[in-house]
Amino acid sequence: MIVGSQAWRAGAVGWLAAAVLAAAAACGRETAVETPRIVSASAEREISATGVAEVKSRIRVQFDREFRTIRRDIPLASYFTVILAVPGGERELFVESAERAGERGNVVELVVDVVVSEGSRVAVERRAFVPGATDRLEARIEGGLPVGQAALANGAWQFTDPAVVEETQEPVPTAVDADSAAMRAALQAHLRARGASAAVEAAALSLYDAIPVQLVPSPKARAALAALTGTFAQPAIAWLLTNENCTGQPASIVFAPPPEFPEMLARVTHDTGGRRTVWLNPRLEGERLEFLMPLLAHEAIHCDTFDGRWEEVAATAFDSFLYLHLVAAIPELARAGTPMARTLNTDLLALLNSGRWVPESVGVLPSPKVSNALPGSTSAADSFAEHVVQAYGMIRFNESPTEELARQYTRILAGVAGLPEGDPFQLGYLDRLLGQAAHPAVIAAAVQALRLAPAP
Repeated sequence: MIVGSQAWRAGAVGWLAAAVLAAAAACGRETAVETPRIVSASAEREISATGVAEVKSRIRVQFDREFRTIRRDIPLASYFTVILAVPGGERELFVESAERAGERGNVVELVVDVVVSEGSRVAVERRAFVPGATDRLEARIEGGLPVGQAALANGAWQFTDPAVVEETQEPVPTAVDADSAAMRAALQAHLRARGASAAVEAAALSLYDAIPVQLVPSPKARAALAALTGTFAQPAIAWLLTNENCTGQPASIVFAPPPEFPEMLARVTHDTGGRRTVWLNPRLEGERLEFLMPLLAHEAIHCDTFDGRWEEVAATAFDSFLYLHLVAAIPELARAGTPMARTLNTDLLALLNSGRWVPESVGVLPSPKVSNALPGSTSAADSFAEHVVQAYGMIRFNESPTEELARQYTRILAGVAGLPEGDPFQLGYLDRLLGQAAHPAVIAAAVQALRLAPAP
């Protein structure tokens, strides 16, 4: 009986082991499930709690049936890929997260750490449904930004044409620069090149004729000042030429070495009676009038005798914002090969590579995906603001009273941006103001003129 009982037990154990092995084999075998079809895919930009547009997107992928995979232990995100459209091509991205949604379980929501662009696609590996499958299902994603805008948000851009940053000529003043009639004709040509209306052209030419020569002896400087007509910087004209400014006196504008800092491009000083003089470096007299316009718009802001870092950031941001529109309208400016062209091109690149509030536009604060605002250079500035602060190392404090002319510029741009008027010396507000006031078409034209491409 003992022997028989042991034999029975041995047989039972063997049968049980075989059953367990069979069950294990059955559990390990992947059985195909019905492959779903992608009905639609749409992207939506993530917005922070404070209303800031993030460099992150949520993609909603809808299928024609419940989304079931053969393996429940594999993360959903591993089955999905986003093919992002970029300038000149595309690149594949991993998905940060994926989760089922929808009452029928037929929706998967993906999160990617980029702004999705038009023409991008989503792909799901068919191995999720069929063992050993190597192909994938794809669908176009709706709701993305234009490719250039998305790329500007997703990383830094850099120069690709040496002509944009090389100084190939030192413009020498000629008799034409000192000829009033010739400069009037140059002003008219400029206005027509930038597409100014007939009313703006008439007003600018009339102003040019009326500017007192004793205040602005140089016809080139008078033409550059009159050319501000029709731009957001137009208030600078009256602020310089009339008593309607913080000094109560008109300013003079001269080509002469800036006192104490003869190598500076431009500087404002006050005489003992408080009257301002705007000093323009003599080596700029041969530059095109378009390159003098941003300088005048900048220097006109400095009215009182206080100057802080944020004031210089704002003044430089305004002059770069003006140049953005000039180079978009007159692309040849970018490749003029002069010192001012190089300076303005560099500043504009830093402006384009910055922007916390609207990363796909311009700004002054660090953009989320940019660590260097001037890639390919020796600069380590992470933003436009840092780039300007580094250039003004002689200024030891941040804050100064907000200049009235800067407020006037802001009032005009706030109307364009649909924002309430704020303080332009508060960099968070300035960042949002410029980001929302810049039109995407203007940015696209400037990017093309500067020959920019995404940095590696």
